[in-house]
Amino acid sequence: MGYQLRPSRPLADELRRVLVEQATGAARACQSSDAHEGVHEVRRRCKKIRAALRLGRPALGAAFARENQAFREIGRSISQLRDAQAVVEAVTALRPIAQPGPVADALAEADQKLSSRRDSAASPDELRESLGQAAVRLNEAGERLARLTFKGRGFHQIAGGLQRTYRDCRHRMRGARAEPTVEAMHEWRKRVKDHRYHVRLLRPILPGPMEARTTELHRLSDL
Repeated sequence: MGYQLRPSRPLADELRRVLVEQATGAARACQSSDAHEGVHEVRRRCKKIRAALRLGRPALGAAFARENQAFREIGRSISQLRDAQAVVEAVTALRPIAQPGPVADALAEADQKLSSRRDSAASPDELRESLGQAAVRLNEAGERLARLTFKGRGFHQIAGGLQRTYRDCRHRMRGARAEPTVEAMHEWRKRVKDHRYHVRLLRPILPGPMEARTTELHRLSDL
């Protein structure tokens, strides 16, 4: 079923399943033959885990803060590696659309320099060591997630989390409109992505409208 909550199953069981599957997938990504792709996948899954935790936040009590912090730290432990790769990917994506001439030459030079900087930031052995340490922490966290308990019953277990994230998203939107700084836009985008993940989790409830909303939220976060 993947990153979706099945309406026919107990909600707490489904949340645990999604969380454990993402943690397991992240640990498996640490063994990827492409280390940089592995780093990207680990960070992506950690974000999906933290979004799912936010959905169940009111029902998790103190466990929310503990697990949210744990996965934030795992993501941060490899964030520098991902940031260096993301810059290279951005420049590489620009090169095919540049007309031959000074701009294309500058992009080619930038691509080469940024790739060298990325490679010097961490040797292959250091990269593997960082991923190996992340895998250990992910496996330990996955075991904790499998034992999570949720207060309440049914939709009440996630209603507050869904409402809070949507409210935070709109709050960040107003802040970004009032003062469109890089930081404000980034904070708004993070909350948009959280809400998009929540809509994905709830897609089976109303597939058509939820799919359309997911598409629009994806477009918004890209913009």
